[in-house]
Amino acid sequence: MNRMDPEPFTQLRPLLFSLAYRMLGTVSDAEDMVQEAYLRWARVDPVTVQSPKAYLCRVVTRLCIDELRSARVKREQYIGEWLPEPMLTNPTEIPSEHAELAESLSMAFLQLMERLSPTERAAYLLHEVFDYSYEEVAAFLDSNEATCRQWVKRGKDHLAQTKARFKSSDEARQRVLSQLMQACAQGDVQQVEQVLAADIVAYADGGGRRGAGLHPIMGAPNVARLLAGLLKRAPAGYAVQIGWVNGEPALIGTVNQQTELFNIMIVSIVDDHVQNVYSLINPDKLRPIAQQLGMTVS
Repeated sequence: MNRMDPEPFTQLRPLLFSLAYRMLGTVSDAEDMVQEAYLRWARVDPVTVQSPKAYLCRVVTRLCIDELRSARVKREQYIGEWLPEPMLTNPTEIPSEHAELAESLSMAFLQLMERLSPTERAAYLLHEVFDYSYEEVAAFLDSNEATCRQWVKRGKDHLAQTKARFKSSDEARQRVLSQLMQACAQGDVQQVEQVLAADIVAYADGGGRRGAGLHPIMGAPNVARLLAGLLKRAPAGYAVQIGWVNGEPALIGTVNQQTELFNIMIVSIVDDHVQNVYSLINPDKLRPIAQQLGMTVS
């Protein structure tokens, strides 16, 4: 049997990873799904494949659905709040005309995707984010167009809240982030509260590996007190640098002369106020970014 040329797979790999990451919310699992798709691609008879892109996207989608179903019990037993695994991003990587693709990287989006079933998640992503027709989505999911439309509608209903407010400009986000950092450095609760949305929610994911609140903290006064005291509770030698994670500004905390990654705090800024804070301190979820930054995980 003739083997598939690896070149089309190499060209499509970024797309396949992009789809898998949005489906699963974890970098390592997404990479595993892409690798498994490659193994299947290498074994298939070329005569049976009309479109490499359609074939590979369907394979990755089905693999991710199976993975989500098997991971459900693990996530239900997860200690504390489960947050998606963070991913370093460049704000200029995705053109502005592809706003839907950029928005689908945000923590808020990925978190809300957790409310959908695996097939609903796949249908929404394929149609709304990756621009596949309902006919193509139905073929990928071994379903029919009417059912796929229902799945996509359910996704839209759940995700509508992420579009209710406007995203601040990059300049405004940098300004708000600077104000937040300055207020936190001073430990000034009132100044911190001024840059927070009234209905802000702060999430922390320690995964049982590090101390973190088991439930989200809600409301500006409560979150302001939490953030204003962060540096007081930080380990010795703690330092912060600004980066972009999942398409949003983030505070990257390091220790040991910036050789070890300690935490990542993603700051979602909407309407020129901090709307959500996502603090990741689970070492397992920090490890992929630490490797990219040439660091270890403390």
